[in-house]
Amino acid sequence: MIDSSPRASLGAFPVGSLSDRLPVLVVGISLILGIVLPPVSAQDHFSLQPGSVLVTGCIGPSPCDCLGWPVGPVTGTYRLQLLVPPLGPVFDYLVLDVDWVIDTAGGPVAVAGAGTLSVDVAAGTQQVMLDLLVGGVAQVFESLPGASLALGYPGHLEFDVFAMVDSCTYDGFTIVSSLPLFSRGDCNGDGQFNIADPIFVLGYLFSNGPAPGCEDACDANDDGQINIADAIRKLAALFSGGAPPPAPFPGCGPDPTPDAISCGAYPNCP
Repeated sequence: MIDSSPRASLGAFPVGSLSDRLPVLVVGISLILGIVLPPVSAQDHFSLQPGSVLVTGCIGPSPCDCLGWPVGPVTGTYRLQLLVPPLGPVFDYLVLDVDWVIDTAGGPVAVAGAGTLSVDVAAGTQQVMLDLLVGGVAQVFESLPGASLALGYPGHLEFDVFAMVDSCTYDGFTIVSSLPLFSRGDCNGDGQFNIADPIFVLGYLFSNGPAPGCEDACDANDDGQINIADAIRKLAALFSGGAPPPAPFPGCGPDPTPDAISCGAYPNCP
């Protein structure tokens, strides 16, 4: 008999081939990258969105017995880093700094670890492997070979990965994530673009002022750096008819330009 209650300890090491054991369970990963291909920055944090969940289930002799039920929603962040410059249509990434929390009936369960993501744009397929500690238990989660790839909304990434607990049960993550959303120029994160923003960046650069929560928002000219040129760009836009900051501005959106800075926290975008 399978215990269907939510579990804070989520099983043992996976065994067997996922492609042999889960053929009826997985449609595969829908990977919608847009600006993420070509490569993202090593500093780009993806944030988990509603719909991210840990499920557990059993595998029976027929598709009707292949059931799954949610353990709890998952929140947190991770990073992607291009492993090597692509020589063709295949992009290989490291998945870094997995920092997730599962909200289970028995309390929060921490998830940490890293892994790999390989995307074949020409074939329209991808493969994900995550080596995770889930509530202190080591598990290796994988997508099925040949999971489909779809390109669309910029900065959005969805995937399903599974780990076998024993010969008839599994754990699986459905992950819905996106690059951080922000409004360029709003360096102090108050939801407005005004004189306070160049003052904030000048204080950060020259007067030991507080660091910005979202570096990308301070990068007013989108050159991948925070320096005095950003304060000048903001002042020109505000007071001398200069060009406004590039997208995303004046509304919210992901950074369309891969660079060495990121957005850790920006509270004013839905």
